[in-house]
Parts: sequence; C-alpha cells; structure tokens
Amino acid sequence: GTWTTIENGGTITGLKDGDVVTACLYDGTTRGYYTTLNVQAPDTAAPSATITLSATSVTAGNSVTATVSQTDDKSGIDLAQTKYVYNTTATEIGTDEASYTGTFSKTPQDIILNATTAGTYYLHVLTVDNAGNKKETISEAVTVSASQGGSQGGEQGGSGTDIQTGAIQFG
Repeated sequence: GTWTTIENGGTITGLKDGDVVTACLYDGTTRGYYTTLNVQAPDTAAPSATITLSATSVTAGNSVTATVSQTDDKSGIDLAQTKYVYNTTATEIGTDEASYTGTFSKTPQDIILNATTAGTYYLHVLTVDNAGNKKETISEAVTVSASQGGSQGGEQGGSGTDIQTGAIQFG
C-alpha cells in the first residue's frame, strides 16, 4: 500500500469491510507510534429466520412442532431480544417487541404450537441481531379444525363451540 497524510480529524475514504489500515501517529515532532486497525463495516443487514412446521393441518387440541432456526452472519443473534407469537394474523405485526409473547433460549429451537379453537394460525418470529437489526418472519398457515368430541349443546347448555385463545408451549 501507500502512505497518505491525513490531518487531525481527517477521514480515510474508499475503505471496505475487511481492509487493514496501518497508521503512523505523529505528534508534530516525533514519529514512531504505529498501530494497525481492521476495518469493520457497520452491520445494517437484517437477520433471518427459517420456520419448519411438522404439519400444516391439525385438529383442535393437538399440536404442531415448529423448528425455528435464526442466523446473522455479521453480528450474531441477540436471543434475549428475539421473540415469537402464535395467532390468527396472516399479515406482518411489525417489529415492536411488545407484540410478541414467547422467548427463545437457543437457535435452532423447537416450539410446540397448540390451539383449542378452530381457525387458521400463524407463527410470527421477531429475530433481532446484536447490532439491533430486526426482521419478522411468518410461518405457513396452520389450519386447526374443530375436534370431533366437542360439546354439542342439549342438556349441558353448550353451544357446540368453546372459545379459547391459542396456547404456546416450549418443546
């Protein structure tokens, strides 16, 4: 390489991730303070997640296993901030962590998904990397059909439909 003189507070342009800069610091009278710096570009790329479902159709009360793998090649995954929620929303719910209720302890991680009410459900995963970049990933639809042994009304006074929210269990 070549030596370039830069005034105090100056900027070196044209650097890219992985470049090495060797500097000779000069106090105005003495040279001799050398240092080497490795250039690291800021991590602005979103992390990624892959959701693999054991099934996409199940009867109410039965479970589906979701295997969630999260990756970030630059800064790594921040598991303390990475969360999920299982609900009936087919579209993105955003990257506000308050919208997610489940937490991760590792990657990959299996999550047991349960719903007691018929409907179409989705697993939403919020992946956060160590640089603070966030990405929401939504699973394929999980169709939950009504169970055959539900209340049918009559003497019990039931309507034939039990309304409950989806439950999430760790695997």
